[in-house]
Amino acid sequence: MAGRRDLRSLAGRALLVANLLAALSAAVFVVLIHVAPGPMSLPAHAEPGPFRLAVRGDDAILLLPICAVALLLADFLWVVYGSPGGSPVTHVTSDTAAGPVRVSRDALEAGLRSAGEAVADVSRVRVGIEVAGPLGKRVVGRAQFFAPEGASIPDVSQRLRKALQKRFEEMVRLSDGHRLEWDVEFGGFQGRRSRRPGEDPMASEGSDDPEVPFTGPRYPIDEDVRGG
Repeated sequence: MAGRRDLRSLAGRALLVANLLAALSAAVFVVLIHVAPGPMSLPAHAEPGPFRLAVRGDDAILLLPICAVALLLADFLWVVYGSPGGSPVTHVTSDTAAGPVRVSRDALEAGLRSAGEAVADVSRVRVGIEVAGPLGKRVVGRAQFFAPEGASIPDVSQRLRKALQKRFEEMVRLSDGHRLEWDVEFGGFQGRRSRRPGEDPMASEGSDDPEVPFTGPRYPIDEDVRGG
């Protein structure tokens, strides 16, 4: 997901640069038409004054309309498929037997955040829901989680993804043709683990020997203790 998002951003920037170059070229061409002196006119036998181009005599000039049409087509495809939605998403539609139900995005994100923070070794999690695609048929869940030091990030991310998927399915049932995608990101370490999985809970944090609780005096008592 991150790579696809970066590729879309790169394509948008390249298209923006192409549009700027086309606009600047058109502006320069218009200026040259009005201010170019007679010797710059093409062909050489043309009337002095206007800036003329031998459009039908040069094959390179024929590439200009082709490039212009390609640029306009790229702009159209970007507006339809590549650009993000104009209005923010406020809900996600859930398909039920009684009819569609709109689930608030805030409520959905709060439920997912609670489910994510209940996962072992997850200190904190941020969850965001987006609806992408030209028809809004792709729901993207973005989760950024923090884990204590010493936690296995691949294992934690896998458990977190499963918990978020389960909680989402409990709250929303997407209709046919819609799909859910998860973009999980590790934000960093936060806090320390109380103990490792499988470790004796009575073991002390700074010692390898477990701390033995006091259960009373042990018999027999030494002679020097009885004599005293």
